[in-house]
Amino acid sequence: MTSNPNQTQQNRNKTAVGLMFVAVLGYSLLPLFVALGGNEGPFIFNAAFRIGMASGCALFLLITYRPLLFSRTVWGLIKNRVIDTSMLLWIVSYFEMAFYAWSAQFIDVSIAAVLYETWPILFIILTGWLFSREKRYRKISARILVLFFVAFLGVASVIASQAGGLGNLWDTSLFALGLGVVIVITAGVLTSLTAFGFRWGSNLASELSDIRNYSKDALEMFGVIVGIAICCLLTVPLTTTIGFARNEPLSSETVMFGALSGVIVGAGASIIWRKANFVTMISASTLCCI
Repeated sequence: MTSNPNQTQQNRNKTAVGLMFVAVLGYSLLPLFVALGGNEGPFIFNAAFRIGMASGCALFLLITYRPLLFSRTVWGLIKNRVIDTSMLLWIVSYFEMAFYAWSAQFIDVSIAAVLYETWPILFIILTGWLFSREKRYRKISARILVLFFVAFLGVASVIASQAGGLGNLWDTSLFALGLGVVIVITAGVLTSLTAFGFRWGSNLASELSDIRNYSKDALEMFGVIVGIAICCLLTVPLTTTIGFARNEPLSSETVMFGALSGVIVGAGASIIWRKANFVTMISASTLCCI
């Protein structure tokens, strides 16, 4: 009996939506972790976050992709791809957590969370561009563009709420408000650059396509997760140095909550979210905006 392509697509999309729902629950914990440990030392928090994230990804790879993880051939291919444009932009994106935590020093963490979560808008555009030749996702329609515009209007209202309303904008500390908004928007822009991680993982999967016992989706998942771990480890030394240069305290709360959020949100929710994007046959925007 031959399978129905439409039914297969529907099943994949339903699975993707379910995975995305779980990922969103995980991401919802991030503001809590930032509030508990990120205010005093945002760059130290980011370093701890990346260590936790790398550890969670390494455990996932060890359990799921042990043969690939211990293959010299695979690591030879990975080594050749470590220094390329996609990887460099991906590494830059991993400073976003420091900016997110830093913004909470100037604006309320709940406001920072809302503004930070505008990053899927740019992510959608970047992903569509990076995979345009493959026609992997549906094209961004005029309806989606209108919704993007509405989202930006919502950002303006959130900023106004921080000041107590549009009429009170000039009565608040515009410098602190503006600085906090710029910092958290920067975090969102940096996060959107993770789209280059999908491209890097897809390119690596193409080179690993001759390996048996693994589907294309599985190889792409491996490529993205191993790339995440590499980016995290390469980010830690620099973000730690910046933290010490800023005289940030090395408190137990910053390290503990940073590492814990890295495992739960950075690794756990991110792995599930990326799995959802690989499973789906609909647009990345549909998943990102659930």
